[in-house]
Amino acid sequence: MKPTLRALCLLAAVSAVLAAGAEIKWLADDYDFGAIKEVAGPKTGSVRFVNLGPEPTVINRVRPSCGCTGAEYTEGEIMPGDTATVSFTYNPKGRPGRFEKTVKVYTGADNDMKVITIRGTVIGAPETLSVAYPVEVGPLRLSTKTLRAGDIRYGTARHVFLQGYNQSADTIYPRWNHHARSLSIGESGRAVAPGDLVTFSIYFNTREGEMPGEVSYPIEIVADSAAGNPKTCTVMFKANVTPDTSGANAAQLQSGPSLAVSPARLDLGTVGDRKEIEFTLTNTGKSELHVKRIQGEGFTVGRMPVRLKPGKSGVCKGSLRLTGRQPGPFAVKIQIVSDDPVNPLSELRVSGIRE
Repeated sequence: MKPTLRALCLLAAVSAVLAAGAEIKWLADDYDFGAIKEVAGPKTGSVRFVNLGPEPTVINRVRPSCGCTGAEYTEGEIMPGDTATVSFTYNPKGRPGRFEKTVKVYTGADNDMKVITIRGTVIGAPETLSVAYPVEVGPLRLSTKTLRAGDIRYGTARHVFLQGYNQSADTIYPRWNHHARSLSIGESGRAVAPGDLVTFSIYFNTREGEMPGEVSYPIEIVADSAAGNPKTCTVMFKANVTPDTSGANAAQLQSGPSLAVSPARLDLGTVGDRKEIEFTLTNTGKSELHVKRIQGEGFTVGRMPVRLKPGKSGVCKGSLRLTGRQPGPFAVKIQIVSDDPVNPLSELRVSGIRE
């Protein structure tokens, strides 16, 4: 038989097999790896199906849901009564915590799809945990001690997330405490199994008692509320609430007030625990300026102008506390919040050397 004719016959035979279809029965449609150690490397599992039909069938292709999972399968015809195997290998490197992935298997003439779910929990290697979850709080490791929400316009809200990992051999029950009206917190699950992850969802609503400017709120994370003497950690939530000037039109912007801060930078030289400072605020705009708030880390306002007519200036005096700072260079940002429609948040940069 000529090679071309032989290839045509083989193609016709395969087409006839696929056209006939097949009845298959999966012996399982999920696989649980259980707890696996990251240091042990990739792990392999498998599921099988039986061809119960009167004709052969084939596995056309297999598609894992992500690059962390590889797959192999029985190739060629699966005869009536025979069993086919789909194997999958999960790579746990750099992926501590619980996982759930899918493997899609396409079979027969109609390319029928079957979804296989694989799951398990990766016990993270010490070097991975130290990078992904560097903050250790007893049995709980956290992804950070500072949550930065960035700039948020007043009247809007934002979600930020804090990740945790249970590095112990027991189930833990992490909790949280805070006293900020504008924060709402929830967790992905109250009970966290060994090697599993927990996500704290922090919702910040600027309408709940906030004013424009920088905010910083402590959140106490309790590693295991069921423990007799649980470890705790303070995580700081930080955000910068910006005034909402979206409603101002071009005419209002042109005829509105404008704030200038002098000096824009203040070098204090060498200082001790406390330093009195002063700076000048000037309204360079065309209507009255209202100063709403002046704040900065360690800065306490003693005197400040509240209203400034066009062309007028006022002196702001206050005290900068440096107690607790390490000796050496420092930089502090003092923020002035006003109704300047163009630049509602002005800044004074203060620097020096702490004795």
